[in-house]
Amino acid sequence: MRPLDLLAEDPDEAVRLATDRLSRFSALFDAAHLRVLRAKLGLTREDPDDRSLSRLAQNHVDYTLFFRRLCATPTPSAPGPRPGAVVSAAIHSPLLPAPTR
Repeated sequence: MRPLDLLAEDPDEAVRLATDRLSRFSALFDAAHLRVLRAKLGLTREDPDDRSLSRLAQNHVDYTLFFRRLCATPTPSAPGPRPGAVVSAAIHSPLLPAPTR
């Protein structure tokens, strides 16, 4: 049995179904990945004006180093630091050497 046979008996219908599902995968994956990153950062609400996560992607941040730096970044004593400020501090933290490329 071929994998497409599991979707439909008709080969054309099976290809159509597989193509439809695969075309939606990227958007579903991106949304799930964003939810996981927001949870790791403690961002409890979605803010369309917050560009912190897009900055990580644009700057090709090494997520392992980023989260290590984030854990080592002191937080301000004032309650409720802006997420962008915490992310920026973690990216630019002198606690770990910057990766070389």
